[in-house]
Amino acid sequence: MTNFNLLDNIMKKSCPIEYVAVSNINSVFGIQVATNATVARWFKKFRTGDFGLSNEQRGRPKTQVDNNVLKANVEANSSQSACELSILYNVSKQTILTHLAQIGKGKRQDKWIPHEITDTQKERKLDACLSLLSHNKVEPFLNFETYA
Repeated sequence: MTNFNLLDNIMKKSCPIEYVAVSNINSVFGIQVATNATVARWFKKFRTGDFGLSNEQRGRPKTQVDNNVLKANVEANSSQSACELSILYNVSKQTILTHLAQIGKGKRQDKWIPHEITDTQKERKLDACLSLLSHNKVEPFLNFETYA
């Protein structure tokens, strides 16, 4: 006897009304349109007197990480890894990475820093680029033909 047949026999004996309902629904609408678990949930709802067809309200689960607390924690010690933070907050690493992105933090050189570049950093990058381009005019080291 296969596992499905064994489960089928248990279902027949434990809740025959639900089993018959599943069989009837699936014979009319096609195989596996309704599962035993779904029909059992419907019957449980109906037995309490709730015959409404609307689904219960669902919402996003309450977040387990407060972004303000996380931001303060990261700013106090920016060398913590996402793994360490996930253990500290008892959530997955991906959850921590999502919240860090929400507060504008990214991992750079083993520290969590803001994603934005300051005006001073922009000026230093521009100076470096201009310096390299002017050096290339005097002593060519960028060979553009090989990249074309």
